[in-house]
Parts: sequence; C-alpha cells; structure tokens
Amino acid sequence: MATRAPDISIPEDLGIVRENGQYMLQLQRNLTDQVTRISEWILSEAIVGVDIPLLYDHLADPDHEYNEQVAIARHLNRYEFAKSPYINVQITRDELTAYLSILGKYPQGRITPEDCLYCLLAEGVRSGFQPDNIREALERPLPVYMIVGAEGRAAEAGKDSEIILHEAVSDRKLLVEGIDGRAMVVRDEVIAQKLAVKPGKPGTTVTGKMLVKQVNDIPLPAGEHTYIGEDKLTLYAAIDGYLEWDDDKLAVRDVLHFDEDIDYRIGDVHYNGRIVVNGDVRAGVTVTAEKDVEVLGCVEGGGIVSRQGSIHVHRGVNGLEKSYLSAGQEVVADYIQDASISAGGGVNVKRYVARSEVQASGEIMVRDREGLVRGGMLWSGRSVQAKVAGSSACSTTVLGIRPKLTETDYHQLTRFEEEIEELNQQQNRLRRRLDFLSLLEQRQNQLSQTHQNEVLLRSEELIAVSEEIVDREDQILDIQQLNSDRLDFSKPLITIQDRVYPGVKFVIEEEELLIQQEMGGVEISYIQGQLYLNTLDG
Repeated sequence: MATRAPDISIPEDLGIVRENGQYMLQLQRNLTDQVTRISEWILSEAIVGVDIPLLYDHLADPDHEYNEQVAIARHLNRYEFAKSPYINVQITRDELTAYLSILGKYPQGRITPEDCLYCLLAEGVRSGFQPDNIREALERPLPVYMIVGAEGRAAEAGKDSEIILHEAVSDRKLLVEGIDGRAMVVRDEVIAQKLAVKPGKPGTTVTGKMLVKQVNDIPLPAGEHTYIGEDKLTLYAAIDGYLEWDDDKLAVRDVLHFDEDIDYRIGDVHYNGRIVVNGDVRAGVTVTAEKDVEVLGCVEGGGIVSRQGSIHVHRGVNGLEKSYLSAGQEVVADYIQDASISAGGGVNVKRYVARSEVQASGEIMVRDREGLVRGGMLWSGRSVQAKVAGSSACSTTVLGIRPKLTETDYHQLTRFEEEIEELNQQQNRLRRRLDFLSLLEQRQNQLSQTHQNEVLLRSEELIAVSEEIVDREDQILDIQQLNSDRLDFSKPLITIQDRVYPGVKFVIEEEELLIQQEMGGVEISYIQGQLYLNTLDG
C-alpha cells in the first residue's frame, strides 16, 4: 500500500505518492496545472530531490498518457538557504540561457545537483535544464563560473506565403498593355495562385515562454468580379473580362474604358464585355463588343457592333457614308447622318436622321427637338414616329414597316432561297434535256426506246423539282406572314406629328403611298391590306 513520506507533507492533489522506496508522480488530465502546482509546492516548501528536468520534460510533451506513473525522486529534503551565497544564477536578456556559477564549497556539507536545480527553479527557470552540465561542474574544482544550467531553443523561421499572378499582370501594374486579348480572362479562369505559408518551428525560453517567428500570410488580391476557391489558395475570374489593378486588389472589369478617341493609332477594338469610349470613334476603325457600347463623343466614319447589347452615341453619328452601327438590342443617338443602322430592338434618335438607312425590329422614334427624318430609308418592325418627314427640296424619304426577321427565320429564309436557286438550275437542265429530246423526235420521227424511257424519267423529275420549288416558296411566304402577324394593326403604324413634305413614301407590306404635296401631321394605318392616311389636324 502506498505511504506518504513521514518527513515532508505532500498535498494530496499533487498526485505524488511513495511506492517501493520511490516518489511516484501520477500524471493527471491537465498536466500543465499539475506541474504548476508541484512547482509552487517545491518553492514554498523548499523541496530538493525532485527530478525537475524530468518533471518539465513531461510538461512539454503533449502525448503523455493520462494516469501514467513516473518516478521523480528517491529522497526528498529541504533546501538549506545557507547554501544560497554559494550558488549564483544569471539569465540572459533574451532568456535563452541560464548560467550557473558555483562560487565555492559549502563548509557544512556539499552542494548537490538538486541544490543547483532548486536555485534555477527559484529564479524562474522552467525549461531546458542541463543536469549533465551541472553534475560535471560539481566534479571539477570549485569555484566554477558561467556553466550553462538551462538552455532554451530559438525559434526557426518559416516561409511567408507567396502570390503567383496571372501572366498578364505583375505587382501593381499590367505587364501587357493594350486590348489585343492577351490580358483578357474568361469566367472561372485562374488569375492568382497562393503558395501557403510554411510555419517555422517554435522555440522556448528557459523561463518557459514560447518563441515564434511570425510569417506573413499575404491575402489573395481578390477584387471586383473575382472569387476565392474552396482551397482558399486560388483566385478565379467571376466573369469574362480584362484584368486591372484597383489599388492593391486585382479586379476583372466587364467595362472596357477608353479615355481618348479610338482611331487608327489604336486600331480595331474587339471585346467580349461592355465598352465605354469617352472620346470619338473615328473613320477606319471598328469597335466590336459582346455587350453594350457607349460613346460619349460622336462616331465619324467608324463602325460599331454590339452583338448582344445596345449602342448609345451621345453626340451622334456622322457617317461620312462609311459608318455602320449594328446592335443586338437598341440604338440611341443624338443624330444620325449618312450612316447604316441595324438594331435588334428599337432606334431612338433625339434630333434628326438624314440620308441614312435604318432597320430596326422595334420602334423607330425621332421626335425630340427637331425630330426630322430627311432622305434615306427607315424600316421598322413595329412603328415609326417623327415630327417632320422629308424636306422642301423633295428629297426621297422612305418610311416603312417591314417586320425584321429573327435570326432563326433569317437563316431559314437564306437556306430556302439557296435551295430554290439550286432547284431552278436543276429545273432548267431538265427542260433543256427534254427540249433536245423533243427536237430529236421531230427529226427522227420516232425516238428509240431508250430515249422514250428517258423522256418519261426526265418529265417525272421535272414535275418533282417544280413541286419542291413551290413548297420552298410557300415556306418563305409562311415565315414572312408570321412576321407580319406580329404587327399591331389596331393603331397607326407610322405617325408624323408636324409636317410631311412631297417625296416622302410610306410603305407597309407591299402597299406604298407617295406624298405629292406638303401637308401637316399624319397617321398611316394598315387595314385589310390597304394603307390609310389620316391627317392629325382633321
């Protein structure tokens, strides 16, 4: 049965018992608290004899087994403070070394390694005890000075994280200038990769403090329209666009800005996002975007294509008979002159349209300020509205309603027209062959059986080809009629609010109406295949 040492009172909560002639330490769940309590007991009771290095080695070991028993002493005694003047402890400023000096022999007895360990503990040393150095020093002639009684462990440096950027950029700047596609990225493309930090090994001072050399964990430069992957180490583009630094963040922009005119110096621009031009678009260049194009200046001889978006030209289009605008949706401009316009949606012009061809699936509106349409042709799939049409010089001006085909219908019509052309060529070849056989019969009075069989075969082929031509033509009419059915005939399709000049022609479907005299505002309706003109002044 375990018994307590009779000479020294050991608190029960320390987990120290005496068994088989040794003091045993039973490790508890919270070893740190247990060792702290034992240290306080040793110092308060001046206990010597405990294997202090062994005790603190267990404190530093996170893998100790709960309830394990460890022998920590054979004999426990009390420290004789009269020995204190003979033992000196010095701890360096960085607390990585505790030096021990033994100044001489103790007259009443000897100084033991346990005495030296107790003095180190009393001076605050809690780690890195060097009992072998102490024992070796006590075997030498005294005094001995500056023996390493305890030695800490310096922290080892780790490695900062590192950001590897997309090949098009470097720190704080674009490596690739311009917009030739090399600096472009697509959605879900990797634009930055992070090499994770490599932490160093922590160190410990002799007083038990942990030493850690900090590593710099650099964050991914996640800016607008980017996202960090599940691995927390990869930065992706959230949209199609181009890379740009926004302060210290890497952003993907879907709006490509130009702070100057786009001319021959820049050349053609192709971009799969939205484009904003703060200047003009000059002659000889084409700006092509997948989304909206906005020009704060004007278009002078240049071309603009927005495949899926709209086009907005704030100061108008002076086409110089070269400009063309093609938008998947609407076109908005201050004025349009000498240009070609195509819109999948409507066309809204504030001032005037002059000598231009405009085709729109939606409404064409020219009714702000002058609201003038003079020369050229305007074709709408819905309605046309303007203030003034034509001019006193009787310039030919066509305002028409012609449903614009959808892309699918357009491709079908093109295919049918190509097939009709091939069928017509085949029909002509068959007719020429039958004409030849007819002439041959007239000259020979009777055809051979082979030629008679060929006449029957070619005649059947001609009938089949003719039927196919009629079928294709019917399908073309069906597509055209389907687009016509989309019109709202319950209201006027063309409205001129103020004045119409001679030379203006209104066209709806196949019906035309040529104005031969000047008149006030009019409305043009289409009822049961007929055009009707109604004057707005009654």
